[in-house]
Amino acid sequence: MVKIDLSLQSILPLEPYKLVSFPHGVSNAREIMTTIFVSPISLYILLFTIFYKTVIDIDRSGITTYFYAIMFSYLVMLCLFVIHAILIRYIVGVDHITIPEKLDFNNEKTYINLYRKQWISLLWFSPIYVIIHVILSKYLRI
Repeated sequence: MVKIDLSLQSILPLEPYKLVSFPHGVSNAREIMTTIFVSPISLYILLFTIFYKTVIDIDRSGITTYFYAIMFSYLVMLCLFVIHAILIRYIVGVDHITIPEKLDFNNEKTYINLYRKQWISLLWFSPIYVIIHVILSKYLRI
């Protein structure tokens, strides 16, 4: 049985460059495109930003807008996690992921070891992103 540590201490010290670019890297164009379209953080930001206005009424007064936005955020994250885990584990295969040497990865290549820090950081920091995004959308009409 695999024990997953969801505490913030498990991802600290945060290195934003490594957190976003791991396990694909950003040294050439192919790695950058792979990082953008395979990394859970970039996929989450892309999907949430595109779809939140279709589900949430940002003109509503009070804190319900923020609550619904955060709940929608977690729903997007859950759906994305299921799809991402199935695609990477069973269709693409973890063995086909190449990790650049400069990223310093010495653990066994499993889905948990490759993407755990990204999912935990999304779990902790997505409400902050959502609240900032809703405030900007609500008051600046972005």
